[in-house]
Amino acid sequence: MAVSPFADVLRYDDHQISFAQGAALGSRPAASGGLGLLMDASGNDLYSADIYGQGTGYWYGVGALIDLGGDDRYDAYQYAQGSGVHFALGILNDCAGNDVYVSHGVSQGCGHDIATGILRDDSGDDSYVCESLSLGAGNANAISILFDGRGNDSYSAANATNTLGYSDFRRGYGMIGLFIDRGGVDRYGEIIRNDTATSMSTYGAFLDLRDTAVIPPALVPQPSTGYRLTGTIDSLFIQASASHLRFQNAVPAARAELGRRGASALPYLTQRLGTQMPRERITIETVLPTIYKSNPDETRSILIHALTSNDAATVSLACTILGKVKCRESLPALQLLLKDASWKRRRLAANTIGEIDDTTMTGALLEACQDAHPYVQQRSVYHIGRWHGAAVQVLQSFLCDTQQIVRMAAIEGVLRGRRQPVSIITTFLDDPRTGPVHRSAVRLLGACDTSKKDVKTFSQWWKRLPQERRNDVARIVSTLPRPFVELILASNTKKKRTVKRS
Repeated sequence: MAVSPFADVLRYDDHQISFAQGAALGSRPAASGGLGLLMDASGNDLYSADIYGQGTGYWYGVGALIDLGGDDRYDAYQYAQGSGVHFALGILNDCAGNDVYVSHGVSQGCGHDIATGILRDDSGDDSYVCESLSLGAGNANAISILFDGRGNDSYSAANATNTLGYSDFRRGYGMIGLFIDRGGVDRYGEIIRNDTATSMSTYGAFLDLRDTAVIPPALVPQPSTGYRLTGTIDSLFIQASASHLRFQNAVPAARAELGRRGASALPYLTQRLGTQMPRERITIETVLPTIYKSNPDETRSILIHALTSNDAATVSLACTILGKVKCRESLPALQLLLKDASWKRRRLAANTIGEIDDTTMTGALLEACQDAHPYVQQRSVYHIGRWHGAAVQVLQSFLCDTQQIVRMAAIEGVLRGRRQPVSIITTFLDDPRTGPVHRSAVRLLGACDTSKKDVKTFSQWWKRLPQERRNDVARIVSTLPRPFVELILASNTKKKRTVKRS
């Protein structure tokens, strides 16, 4: 049992930082974490911790808890039970026994912010209880995995919208959340979901390999608070950026009040554009678009001037807001920023131009597609793909790029753009130059139109497609338009009947 005198002051007054039972905790941002390992050979064990424990890594740390046998119980509150947070790795591996896992959140195979969190339970009739961001779910470019091998298991998640294999889309590059139950008769709350697979988000999946139902999102009650808003701009900003859980009910109200203050709040908010505090940045990202609606000229002037700042955080925040409000008046300044010596500023400029959605800037973005840095190419090809119906021809070389970050951005852009004729996609996929990247390129089939002509073209293409290429399509069949899926399933059924008769 891990008991600590140190309160987790950033989040709670009534929870402590345990830092135990296989935990590695770096000192962010000054020092990297180390290696923490707890290994238990046998016996029925109780592991009790609060914040950070039971196989958790934080800030470049590697933490692991490995239990080789016994009926074990794991109790924790947050950042626990296979949780990796901020460039770290956290693993909990229980090899055998009927086990119980209880945690509030960011646990049970959860990665957060370019980190990896894994919970693996090899066998036994296990029970999992959580609130949110758990059960193979994570965010911010993380790898989050829960794998349960064998046994009749039960899973209870208060928030079904960001658990059970959830992963969000951030920063334009990859992440994944996987919930995998490999066997047994399993229960999910009051629902049995055996032998089902569900796409939970852009890069998240739920897989039970042993009846289809939808878990309704839980209604999570919000704690009441008597916290009152203050009158001054600076105090309102502090309330709007609060991190402590007990002050969270005041945050939306404080941000709304700052927005109502309009131009009178601009001088103070301008001083905070370079903030290094994430919650302060979110406040500004929320409030300035509101003020822009009521005071567009003053807000626009401040944001365009901020693009010339020497401070990287100020430029980044200005670009974010200009993209949100789709400020076309900022395009000349952004075009200048595309020529900056810093690739980071060129990337920001390309992304903001794309978010403003003014296709008269197509030439500027096409030029940026040829930038020397792949991150600038990534943002540029993504938006060209979104903007243009003929994007496959325009982006052909980038769709086959050897750098995955460029190739996948081009594919993602095409998928989020206008529907494409099947003939354009299949011609591209049949091109010998597409061969080395065919497995990723077949995702473009999800961008196809489904007119009668297109469905007929797809059917003809599928009939002559070699088995090896068919296997590539089979991997992503759930993402394809329904008429294509029906054709594929019908052809597979016909093939099975033919084999059986012979």
